[in-house]
Amino acid sequence: MTHAAELLMAIGGGITALGVGLLRLKTPFARFRAAGKASPVAFIVTALGAGVIIGPAGGALLAVAAAA
Repeated sequence: MTHAAELLMAIGGGITALGVGLLRLKTPFARFRAAGKASPVAFIVTALGAGVIIGPAGGALLAVAAAA
C-alpha cells in the first residue's frame, strides 16, 4: 500500500470518527445535519484511497463516489 493511499484512508477514518463526536451538539437536528455531511465525505476520501491501491480498476470506485 502506498503512503498516499494510507494517508487518504486514515483521513477517511478520521472523518468518520469525528462523526461520533457529534453527540456534543445540542439539538437532534444539528446532529443529523452534521452526520449527514460527514458520512459522504468520509466515503469519498476512503474510496479515493482504495482507488489508489487498486490502480486502473479504481476508476469504478471514483465513479461511484462521484455519483454519490
